[in-house]
Amino acid sequence: MRSTGIPHTPGIYRITCTVNLKMYIGSAVSLYRRWKEHRGELRRNIHRNPKLQNAWNKYGEQSFTFEVIELVLIPELLTMREQHWLDKFKPFGHKGFNVALIAGSPLGLKRSPATLEKKRIASTGKKHSAETRELLSMQRLNYSLSPADREHLRYIQPLAAEARRSDLIIISPDGTEHFVHGLEKFCKEHHLQSCHLINVARGKYKAHKGWKARFLENDVR
Repeated sequence: MRSTGIPHTPGIYRITCTVNLKMYIGSAVSLYRRWKEHRGELRRNIHRNPKLQNAWNKYGEQSFTFEVIELVLIPELLTMREQHWLDKFKPFGHKGFNVALIAGSPLGLKRSPATLEKKRIASTGKKHSAETRELLSMQRLNYSLSPADREHLRYIQPLAAEARRSDLIIISPDGTEHFVHGLEKFCKEHHLQSCHLINVARGKYKAHKGWKARFLENDVR
């Protein structure tokens, strides 16, 4: 599988069969590690996506490319950005190898939230800020953010930071209350967006997919 300059950073990738132009879109906390996993499983004929494995067996490794289409150094944004590219390329059915229409869905080949959380924790602790690392990585890959993406990044960063440190009461659509410390893992398990729930707790939205939220500190004042 041909590839160029794959970094050890989170992002969105595309695997393309150059013979039939079918593709697979995915996201990873470590793009380099995910590339190695795909290549290893395909070479051993044990890949969990039978459509991709069958094409690999038919056309050979030399007919596949692995490319990074977006770097996403804030892990909370991975699912949202993967959905953007799934909606753009629609790599389903006869057009591609993806099984699940929705990013983060338990259907298809997605890894467990626990696995993703462990990889997210392992990727933290670097000296540069998230935005600085993003810019440095994009320079290495000759990748540039659009003004709209830069504005979105500036908007989402404080929400992501608040989601990591805040204690919240989350109310499910059936009325069950959950005490949540740090929102990311909870949102991955329930297919929610942490930034939207933070905005619900702030009073900017009434609900997110039927879920409501409030800050615990508001209950103890």
